[in-house]
Amino acid sequence: MNILNLFKIFFLLIVLTFSFSAYAKVVRKSDPLKHLKIYQPARLPDVPFWGKPGDEDTAGGEEYSRHKFEDFRGKFVILNFWATWCTPCRLEMPSLSVLQKEMSEEYEIQVIAVSEDFTGMPTVEAFYKDTGIENLDDYIDLNNSLMGAFKITSLPTTVFIDKSGKEVGRVQGAVNWSAKEVRSFIKSLL
Repeated sequence: MNILNLFKIFFLLIVLTFSFSAYAKVVRKSDPLKHLKIYQPARLPDVPFWGKPGDEDTAGGEEYSRHKFEDFRGKFVILNFWATWCTPCRLEMPSLSVLQKEMSEEYEIQVIAVSEDFTGMPTVEAFYKDTGIENLDDYIDLNNSLMGAFKITSLPTTVFIDKSGKEVGRVQGAVNWSAKEVRSFIKSLL
């Protein structure tokens, strides 16, 4: 590799570093609901997702508990598609954990953060441990079938599901779930 190629790689790394830090600032300061789309209530796809190791099902050589949205009927579900390698996802996860802690009981809200990591549940568990996330359960989308069924095109994307089990809206991009406007919006959907 010659010096010119090394310089190009170094320059690219600097640009990416500054891009990510600028993006993080934009996420924190911009309108938290800018990319929100409201839908007429729509039926959910009948695709399972997987939780912490359990006795019920086996998938991919490891045991996981199988879940469906029927398991959460009667609760307002905030379904978040994310991955540990996604910088905007990593930025929003702590506030999503706080949302689950502060609003779950009073408003019957269930946050389901489904990882799209290919490396499996250990990656999610390590991320939660390293970042101090204690209020979210571990869920993973094996083979990205849930992401495909919901036609998710970017991460993070969050889908709002009403208590009857129908999608009522979604937002693409990172959200500060602790923002007053976001909390008010969620309450308006209940």
